Amino acid sequence: MKLPFETWVREHSPTHEARVAFNEAVSTYKTGAYRAALVFSYVGMGLCLRLRLLSATCPTGLPQGQWNEIQRNLNDESKWDATVFDCTQMRAPKDVFFVEEDLRVQMKYWKDRRNDCAHFKSNEIGAPHVEAFWMFLQSNLGRWVPNGSEEDLLNRMVRHFDPNITPQGADVTPIVKMIPQAVPQTSLRSFFVQLTKRLPDDEDPFGTNIDNIVSVFDAVFKTQDQIISDHASAFLRDNQEILLHLLRKLPIYCAILRAQPELVRRMWRELLFDGWTDDTPVFAALLRNGLIPDEQIEESVSWVVEKARGEGPTAMDNQTLERVGFWDVLQRRAFAEKAIEDFTWANNKAPMIARLLKDRPLDPTTTSTILELFSKHNHSWAVCDVLRKVLSDNPSKRTQLEEAATEAMVEIPCCIVREPGAAHINGV
Repeated sequence: MKLPFETWVREHSPTHEARVAFNEAVSTYKTGAYRAALVFSYVGMGLCLRLRLLSATCPTGLPQGQWNEIQRNLNDESKWDATVFDCTQMRAPKDVFFVEEDLRVQMKYWKDRRNDCAHFKSNEIGAPHVEAFWMFLQSNLGRWVPNGSEEDLLNRMVRHFDPNITPQGADVTPIVKMIPQAVPQTSLRSFFVQLTKRLPDDEDPFGTNIDNIVSVFDAVFKTQDQIISDHASAFLRDNQEILLHLLRKLPIYCAILRAQPELVRRMWRELLFDGWTDDTPVFAALLRNGLIPDEQIEESVSWVVEKARGEGPTAMDNQTLERVGFWDVLQRRAFAEKAIEDFTWANNKAPMIARLLKDRPLDPTTTSTILELFSKHNHSWAVCDVLRKVLSDNPSKRTQLEEAATEAMVEIPCCIVREPGAAHINGV
């Protein structure tokens, strides 16, 4: 019958040597040779930890010379076993393994039981000892991570974003600065992949907290380590959901898209303005960084005018959009081409139309469309509301509209001048 420990060995043992030792432990256990089983199990564990130590970089705070000596001893067949144990217990000048003190105590207990077996001491060793040690391995072997290794860094990241351990909003930069020492350049891609998989979401334990991931990449770029930043940029370009979230939160990082013309075009045509997000800051950042070719700007503006929604751009973004004629296109579409007759289009654009009407004079075409559309029974209630507020807050614009109405010999639609709070006239 296959033991549960055998299944665990097949799934978790990282080296051929460790698997051989664990398989010997299982074989001797099944014959009742429990002392041998415990010795082989301990050796298998030691081989696993030896590999981790050999793959790790020098922990910060540990003298390089001392680390070099540890590495030499780990490669010495007569010293590696004792060296692994010493590393599990080392606390000064720096702990080698990032574990709780209780685990160090348990490790010493099992080392003493191994000695009982190896030196045939008087303490009895039976099946329960072997099974208990196997349970110890299955529960804790993954927690023995060398300080300064890639796995250690991932664990630190997870702990940093666990609100039960670290206050929310704490700066992740000190951990990010450990990346160059802990992660070889050839492993940076896999490190970022593992990072995105292992940061949990408080609201969805089966999901990933993308805000936490974004904060890590923000810290990566702020460290100004060019090699790490280049690998992070490449990872983000291949993981566009994360990239999009980063740019929506921090449009300054649009520079990631330099020399990526196809991705830039896909960004403004397909990825931005998908759903209810206000992506004008990202679009403006693309323009400001010269990422949209001159020959595509007119097309991109017309496209974005159709898809944009939200409260409108910031002052800096507005300057960028003014430069490329964004508001001219919006005004033409809304009033000259009468796109505001489309309720869905108009309701989505209402805040931006309010911005346009507030900042620009009411030209004849705009006033004519307003007088015509809002005299009808059906119209966009959202645009009606913002128009009424603009006229209320800007008496000069109301005067402009009244003069246009007089010249056209029509009345100003009551729905755009009535007191706030009055019922909509069949608003849609």
